[in-house]
Amino acid sequence: NLDRIKQIVQCPVGLENLALAFGSKDVQAQGCFLDQLVAPLDGFIVLDLHNIYCQSMNFGIPELELIKSYPLERAI
Repeated sequence: NLDRIKQIVQCPVGLENLALAFGSKDVQAQGCFLDQLVAPLDGFIVLDLHNIYCQSMNFGIPELELIKSYPLERAI
């Protein structure tokens, strides 16, 4: 569906990281998951730092550790 959206809008497509997660494994895998979704489109990730903070507080994972788990070269 992301490729379809990209074809329709004729511009780069991206996704934002979420604050909501069901568990720490979901939180730690989110960066890789988003990268797998946007990489084929040469897309981007809107890295919402407030959402990182929420995940950090909810799951006890340091913010910097979470930030480093994202493909920062795709972040805007």
